[in-house]
Amino acid sequence: LQRWAEHEPGKFPPVLGDDYPAVAEKLLLERSQRLEQAHDAEGALASAALLVRLSPTSAPAHDRLACLHHRQGDLD
Repeated sequence: LQRWAEHEPGKFPPVLGDDYPAVAEKLLLERSQRLEQAHDAEGALASAALLVRLSPTSAPAHDRLACLHHRQGDLD
């Protein structure tokens, strides 16, 4: 997904099916939360940022990314 997002930002790979964006959003948000709980702030940010790149209209993705930045003291 990371490589796809670098070359085709704003959408998920169509070969994965029409249901995949919703499934991937859930999985990436959960992964971000797990990584944060494991004290891997960088990994948590990377997972949330990937989701924002793939789904730029996802409010939960933007909320998660903003929350992580806020917790790190990055208020901008």
